[in-house]
Amino acid sequence: MLCPHCRRRIQAAPYCCYCGQPTGAAARPVTRRRKRSNGSGTVYKVDGLAKPWRARVYKDGRFIQLGYYATLREAQAAVTPENVEAASSVYNYTFGQVWALVRQSAKFQALGQNQQVTLDGAYRRHLAGRIGGQKMRELRPRHYQPILDDLADEGYSESLCTKVLQVISKCTAWAMQNDLISQDYARLLYIDGDKSGERQVFTESEIRTLFAHQGTRDVDIILVLIGTGMRPADLVKIRRDDAIDVDGHCLLLAGSKTKAGRGRPLYINSAVWPIFLRYYLAAAPGGYVFPSPAGKQLSLHNYRMREFYPALARLGIMPNPYRPDGSRVDDVPPRLVPYSCRHTFFTLAAQSGVRKDVMQRTGGHAIGSDITDRVYIHRAAQDMAAELDKLGDKLHQMGG
Repeated sequence: MLCPHCRRRIQAAPYCCYCGQPTGAAARPVTRRRKRSNGSGTVYKVDGLAKPWRARVYKDGRFIQLGYYATLREAQAAVTPENVEAASSVYNYTFGQVWALVRQSAKFQALGQNQQVTLDGAYRRHLAGRIGGQKMRELRPRHYQPILDDLADEGYSESLCTKVLQVISKCTAWAMQNDLISQDYARLLYIDGDKSGERQVFTESEIRTLFAHQGTRDVDIILVLIGTGMRPADLVKIRRDDAIDVDGHCLLLAGSKTKAGRGRPLYINSAVWPIFLRYYLAAAPGGYVFPSPAGKQLSLHNYRMREFYPALARLGIMPNPYRPDGSRVDDVPPRLVPYSCRHTFFTLAAQSGVRKDVMQRTGGHAIGSDITDRVYIHRAAQDMAAELDKLGDKLHQMGG
């Protein structure tokens, strides 16, 4: 339009932007979005989403997310007392409750029956007792990763660990879709040794470093694990009253049963026998040989975090992959884990020419049922001593 006073072209407005005189045009109506009353929810737009309108309600000191919607009208209609109550319930769901909902989902039901049973078994045996009752929104990688680490340290297969990780992944995906967590924490988890496809072992130089600094418990445990091939889960169970043959350098692991139901005999070569014997004799009667500070069974998680990784970092073998608060420094799996000691044992034993059947016995295979444990200890000491002392000689050369 033209201003009737200065005759300049202007946009329709009550007053001219040049001369300031009234133009006679009606003022443009100003539309204001009605503000929702307190407690009735908030609706706002998030650009870049297929369903950009988000609805939420502030209640009891926190925001309760109601979801994303295609239109403003749908988002406004979602703010109802029923939806708020339902969302409040979801907010406090435990990991176990989320898993129950995942199992009922169409996507899970589309899996094969065997796969459904396998995944549910992985949850019941390895997750339910540890995090099943914890609130899903509070769980972080520092809660999940120790579970996977413990399974690896206990000798479970990579396939089983993968199944457990799949359960966690399905639950975190559901939690993200329902606004319980802001990111998929399962993507930050890993299974020891599965990224490179190879089992990492200690180098000879690193073993020499360990022997050069023996005398502290954190280092001594690593040497015992490397020298015996013992699983970390077996080591923490050793008690002072487990049967021992001092002359034959043999221990009967009562806490580690063979398939025949007996305690597993373990021959300890001469390079690490003095180290082990010192802790065995110093243990309280009936107590653990490598106890926790409270005198109870040492947890694999605490050993890994408070002794194994700090020892390697102190000796310059490997940086500690964890910060003091338990969070990961980065997403790269550590090169060495406690179970690497067992892999190192078998690698060195093979290099030393130890017979395969002896390595299998040391690894925990069942013994014949026609002999008693006591006789087996004696025979094992005679049969295995000569073979495993080949490994002992190699460890002696490294400083043992």
